[in-house]
Amino acid sequence: MPPSELNSIANYSGLNLTALGTCVAGSTSAIDAQGYLASYYNITSTPVAIADCQYLAIPQTAGSAICYANGSICR
Repeated sequence: MPPSELNSIANYSGLNLTALGTCVAGSTSAIDAQGYLASYYNITSTPVAIADCQYLAIPQTAGSAICYANGSICR
């Protein structure tokens, strides 16, 4: 997804972009490791989500990880 499109979605969703930037900056080791493994195994997309800059989850459980990280989202 192009950065401009991702930025538009983030702006539309009302995300706190400062907190998101801090989150991404603090998750670089996990993101780099995923990229390295994907490159090593010739995988073009990594099916892992990082929830609340703390929890790694596969797509099937990403919703549960997000709810666990911030229960107010899922009420």
